[in-house]
Amino acid sequence: MRLKTRLTLAFALVAVLAIGALLVITELGIDRLADRTTREAVEAVEKIAEENYRLSEEILTDYGEKVVEITARTAANEISLYLAGREEFDYQELRRDAELREIATQNIHAEFPEPRVAGYVDLGDRDGYAVLHPNPAVEGRNYAEWKEEHPEMWEYVLRSFEEEEVRGYYTFIDGEGRTREKYMVTRQVPGTPFIVYATVNIDEYFLPVHRAIRRAGRSAADEAAAGIESAAGRFSAVIKTRSFFLGLFILLLSGVLGWVLASRISRPIRRLRDGVEQLGEGDFSVEVPAGGSTETAELSRAFNRLGGRLKDYMENLKREVSARQAVESEVRIARQIQESLLPHSFPPFPDRTEFDLHAVNLAAREVAGDFYDFFLIDDDRLALVIADVSGKGIPAALFMAVSRTVVKNVCVREDDPGRALTRANRSISRDNEACMFVTMILGCYRISTGELTFANAGHDEMILLAEDGSIESFGLMNGVALGIVEDGDYQSGLKTIGPGQALVFFTDGVTEATSPENELFGRERLAEVLRENAGRSAQEICDRIREAVTEFQRGRQFDDVTVMVLKRSARGRA
Repeated sequence: MRLKTRLTLAFALVAVLAIGALLVITELGIDRLADRTTREAVEAVEKIAEENYRLSEEILTDYGEKVVEITARTAANEISLYLAGREEFDYQELRRDAELREIATQNIHAEFPEPRVAGYVDLGDRDGYAVLHPNPAVEGRNYAEWKEEHPEMWEYVLRSFEEEEVRGYYTFIDGEGRTREKYMVTRQVPGTPFIVYATVNIDEYFLPVHRAIRRAGRSAADEAAAGIESAAGRFSAVIKTRSFFLGLFILLLSGVLGWVLASRISRPIRRLRDGVEQLGEGDFSVEVPAGGSTETAELSRAFNRLGGRLKDYMENLKREVSARQAVESEVRIARQIQESLLPHSFPPFPDRTEFDLHAVNLAAREVAGDFYDFFLIDDDRLALVIADVSGKGIPAALFMAVSRTVVKNVCVREDDPGRALTRANRSISRDNEACMFVTMILGCYRISTGELTFANAGHDEMILLAEDGSIESFGLMNGVALGIVEDGDYQSGLKTIGPGQALVFFTDGVTEATSPENELFGRERLAEVLRENAGRSAQEICDRIREAVTEFQRGRQFDDVTVMVLKRSARGRA
């Protein structure tokens, strides 16, 4: 007989035994047990009914709030579409527009337990004036008139001027002197200076539904209690009649059979238990006899095979861990070598006070494809390089190292950045079987005059930041990335950096940084960070950009982030 059948019989016998014990106990004290069971059951039903009310109240309240929010958003979108294309708004003309009034002053209905008007929509502008309102006496008045009497409401109105959507509860005293609680959602109307206000009275919108649910729950609890009491009485009478005879027979039979079956089933299981303990102590050679039922024998054979497989698995795991550690060690060494190639001591020229220079590099992986570099060509000229290699990881890092070396060697022999990139491109493109490429800006900064001669090989524009926060983007030269076309020709441009102005280089890892909501950081956010930090040092500007991008991505960095800032000293003013 299979183990499943034996266990089924054993469970059946245990159940019968439990019934016998219950019958005996019921015979001795059934009345008291029935009373107590009925009382506890009634309390449980009432508790469940109350909990159902609480849950339904939360769910319906949340649903009701969502309906009000959707009403506000829908009205705002309809008004936006209706007023699309208008640049000026005549409030008197808007109030005479019946179709607009129907949208902007629509009622908010509650349908349960009976249909009724529970709230309304009205339209105001961002100075607090009521443009359209279900109560004509309110139109043209400013909500600020009620800010002393209803400060909570006024706080939401104030917030609605700046925030796209505001929601919340507040207390309101109506014209009859009654204190009423309200729920309001505000929504700015896109493309217009208007704001939609959707407001409902709590006692008309939520409370009637809650009261109906509570009444229904109490009614159901009363009916359930009555049914439980009746069933308990009938059950007690039946049990008392049969308890003696059934209890005696079941107790004797289950005792004998349960002992026999338990002995036959437990013996092979105990052997498996002992084997598992040995296996847990690390003895993978342990074996157990394949005896007992069909399932137990199969389990024993599977257990014996498991020991051998675990032994093989542990050996393979050790080899894999060793190999992974070796690879990780090589990657760490590659990153250390790469970091040693980039300038990392700041300030880089402590004795030069004519300019302030700083750079940061955040790799998306263990090794990066971005790089920056700077070095003095002579006492009055400073070479500046920022670049972004296609791809990531170790191949990009190797290509970066080669590109950096080529450009630095070319700059020693070539003064003009355009001609230097032309020569570097020929060297990088030659034997480029991997078809990798690198975008780059090469600049030559004349320290005494602030003149920047530059060339651009497919890289993002540079940004010039003034002390007053004004921003100028420049530097696109229509040059292709290095390594794509061997005979590419690059031209030079000229820009003067004024005293106190900062020159900002960056890679696309800044502007194309992505939030968890798949929104790009973009040039506008970068410009805003720069405006907020105009007048700060080069290091502070780099740090603020890095912090803003890191916070925006929230741990989801997909591309290398590199920023370099050169700031001309304000003492350059004559």
